[in-house]
Amino acid sequence: MGPVCYLRKATAQPTGVGNTSLDFCTVSAYDYAMEIRSISHRGLRRLLERNDASGISGDLEARLRRILTALVLSPDAESILGPPGWRIHQLRGKRTGTWSIGVSGNWRIAFKVREGCIVDLDLEDYH
Repeated sequence: MGPVCYLRKATAQPTGVGNTSLDFCTVSAYDYAMEIRSISHRGLRRLLERNDASGISGDLEARLRRILTALVLSPDAESILGPPGWRIHQLRGKRTGTWSIGVSGNWRIAFKVREGCIVDLDLEDYH
């Protein structure tokens, strides 16, 4: 298994946005978390691997960090907890098997779960 991105324990970045940060490629004590195996969106990949939000719209960054934290700490997709505004659900039709979490307006995180791992993680504008 390659490097996995998990939430860094008890760490806050002095960015002024949000109160958590994602550590890049650090194996942690969280053995109940889902591994992220593939990321389609370059900005999300940069955020997870380098903690660099330059590929993400500034108004989405804090919310994306909270969503990604919830994703990697959940043991499976059915256990993802978030406020009703996240609109966590599975897509239907041609995208059956893909999970969706609302970020803001037209933006959502979409991903699939295979063998307990997150694959095809993407940030998409669906309109």
